[in-house]
Amino acid sequence: MMSKLTTVLRVFIEGCRRLLSVWLLVLALIAVCLATTTPAIDDFNTLLSRNFVRQYFISSFQPAPLSMSRIAPYFSTWPFYVAGWMFLLGGCLEVLVHRNISTIGLFVRSCRRYFLRLVRLVLLELCLKALVLLVVLEIVNADPGSWMFATRPFSLWLSVLLLAITTVVFTYAAIRTIAEDRLSMVGSVVAAARFVKRRFGSVVMLSLLNMGVFALGAIGAMVIVQPETISDVPVFLSFLCLVQLLTVLTTYASGLSYLESQLGYSIRRRNSVFT
Repeated sequence: MMSKLTTVLRVFIEGCRRLLSVWLLVLALIAVCLATTTPAIDDFNTLLSRNFVRQYFISSFQPAPLSMSRIAPYFSTWPFYVAGWMFLLGGCLEVLVHRNISTIGLFVRSCRRYFLRLVRLVLLELCLKALVLLVVLEIVNADPGSWMFATRPFSLWLSVLLLAITTVVFTYAAIRTIAEDRLSMVGSVVAAARFVKRRFGSVVMLSLLNMGVFALGAIGAMVIVQPETISDVPVFLSFLCLVQLLTVLTTYASGLSYLESQLGYSIRRRNSVFT
């Protein structure tokens, strides 16, 4: 147990060093995040204030059942953000693999090279998560007295666990796609799932460390912004977007370092590594 913890701490620190070595990229991504996330923040703020806040904190408000048709309009801009992130992700991971952003051409070429592969990968992920979310909505709207209502706490926790495991698997699938130059996204997912299964304890500890980065950032955002009114929420959500971006980058950097430490390679290999 202690050896696993030591290994996880070492690769986490190595991932942070890897991220700091490309600090220009991090600053550029922060600038892009600040410049482009306003529409998504406004939609999300409207979703919270018009639906969940009124539903749970205003007794006179008559809540309507949760459904995809109610929630979906507030996420109309998100496909553009997902597509943009998939374009940038290939270049980001390529830079993290080589720890070098001195050549902008390499970053741009990598963005173009891996874009369609990562789009296929994220579509697989979204399909799996959509199935889980549909089940969650059925559980939340279950009639009292039904078996689904009786097992609701357990089912919701199980759904959250499935979503978390799916996120971890697809994170390593994206890393392996770039690090090993894989063409098959299904193969990347299978290889990532096998990797996570064989090292489940260490992967969980590393994921908890990355979640700790988000938790510390969220606490810092609350201390700095101190949101007290609805007008403070957009600023707070902007800080959370930055915290989430840094958490995602740390997750990919530490995941790449862990993958290298376990598979024994430090540069991209053209041939697939079946582990």
